Amino acid sequence: MGSPSPREEEGERLTQEEAALPVHTFEQILDIIGHFGKYQKLMYIALCFVAFTSAWYTLAQVFLCATPEHHCKPAEVPFLFTISNASKERLWNITVPPETSQHGKYLWSKCQQYNLTQINLPSRPEEWDSADPPKHGWNQSVVSCQAWEYDTSVFSSTVVTEWDLVCERSWMRQLDTVLFMLGCLVGSSPVGWVADRYGRRKVVLVSAALAILCTLGMVFSPAFWFFTVLRFLNGLLSLALYNVSYTLGMEFVGPTKKKVPGMIMNLAFTLGHVLLTGVAYGSGSWRMIQLTVTLVSAGVMLCCWFLPESARWLILRDREEEAKVIIRKAARINQRPLPANFILTASTDSKAWRLDQRKYTATDLLRTPILRRNTLILCYNWFSVCCSYYGLVYNIQNLSGDPYVNFLLIGLAEVPAHIGLLLILDRTRRKLLLLGTQLLGAGACLGAAAFAWLEMAWLTVGLCLVGQFLISAAFTGVYLYSAEVMPTPLRTTGIGFCNTLGRLGSSLCPWVILLGDTWKPSPFIVFAVLTTTAGLLAIWLPETLGRRLPETLEDAEKVEDSCCCCWGGTAHSANSRGL
Repeated sequence: MGSPSPREEEGERLTQEEAALPVHTFEQILDIIGHFGKYQKLMYIALCFVAFTSAWYTLAQVFLCATPEHHCKPAEVPFLFTISNASKERLWNITVPPETSQHGKYLWSKCQQYNLTQINLPSRPEEWDSADPPKHGWNQSVVSCQAWEYDTSVFSSTVVTEWDLVCERSWMRQLDTVLFMLGCLVGSSPVGWVADRYGRRKVVLVSAALAILCTLGMVFSPAFWFFTVLRFLNGLLSLALYNVSYTLGMEFVGPTKKKVPGMIMNLAFTLGHVLLTGVAYGSGSWRMIQLTVTLVSAGVMLCCWFLPESARWLILRDREEEAKVIIRKAARINQRPLPANFILTASTDSKAWRLDQRKYTATDLLRTPILRRNTLILCYNWFSVCCSYYGLVYNIQNLSGDPYVNFLLIGLAEVPAHIGLLLILDRTRRKLLLLGTQLLGAGACLGAAAFAWLEMAWLTVGLCLVGQFLISAAFTGVYLYSAEVMPTPLRTTGIGFCNTLGRLGSSLCPWVILLGDTWKPSPFIVFAVLTTTAGLLAIWLPETLGRRLPETLEDAEKVEDSCCCCWGGTAHSANSRGL
């Protein structure tokens, strides 16, 4: 054999030089540049705006489809218009049958009116009985309402009042919530897969732009069917926006600060909930609410433009140079020195990394035993917490008191939950947190059911607030747990898959609320059963407190470190690995 050519000698020299360079995983890079420095904080400011508007997309239904007090508006009867000095109340007395009296207030029927085909009344209105239907030859048969009179003192205009979604059509107002949540259900897994395949940042930008267009389209909805189709699309896009943003943020944070960004985004969502009260109260009509959401969302999209791509994802996709550009920028902003040159790898185990260089789908979550068990338990927890969380929020109009005040209090009840978690999350085991919040939340729901049965209105409202406080904490916990258990190549896919089951629970919560029309305590009992079983199942999840995020599927299988009865062994096992 001849001597090596100059080109071969140069290639061999470069290989030797590369072998001498330090090799770092992204977790090791975070140890150098900081787990939650100035760069990550700036990024989370933009992500908080995403969470802020996501709350408006998700919770606006409370005001968009609110049902104000209403009763039949009688069909036009010519002789009534000849009576100039008859009050509205007297006209209603002779045309709409009484339904009930509550707290001394006289109410008229919401869905029926007297048959006005045969009328024989005195010509002088003062002879009419102002409290009971006249008896002067009056035809007592009733027919269904053809039009309605709405009380505009609380809600000036809603989807319900615009398209008369009351009486026989009252079930249609639940379609808004159902289709929005079905959009979340349909889109959660596919969007997670798209984000894992094509990148987090692209999905965030595209979802933000399309969500703005859908919301703007709702402002000009010509018919109810058009409105519900856009709400379905809005649900698909808004969940994609929040989930992918959450994952993007988590992947830039080191293990010692994992609790902080999740709490920040959840507090931003809660702030959006609270401020939505003021937007709805000040806007007046449902179309103005949607227009306000559109304008704010357009500003949020500008913030999203400055978000970086996930460096973890870039490394996993073998796009090392792009990841280095982001890492160097983060190190410069965080004022941390980096080596002049280095090599990035997804795992210190090069064999495991090579095995992970393939296309993954949601079915990979169910291929291996430990990841399969964890995924299924998390899916049920998502189902339970979503059904209970949104059920308590959407049920506020059925509670006593001002709906705006109730909605505001429900939002404010979440603030101490998030702040409390921020203080105790590093000291409390994940499974203990999930078990405790859900069991205590179930107790609050059972208490609300008892007081609803006894018709003790304000005690029912108070326990609903306690239940919201606890279930909100459980919601934060299950979100964080999912991000910590899923491996990097399947993290957004995994959270999206769990979210699919969660949104199935959200889609069912409007029908659970309708059970209250038959027996008031029934929705609270359903929520209590769901949260109890989900909390007990969480015992079989692994403890992730203090662990690094799993980078590969092999890492995800190694999170099994405790059994359901070994509460103390988890921390020792984690620490023994130097985590």
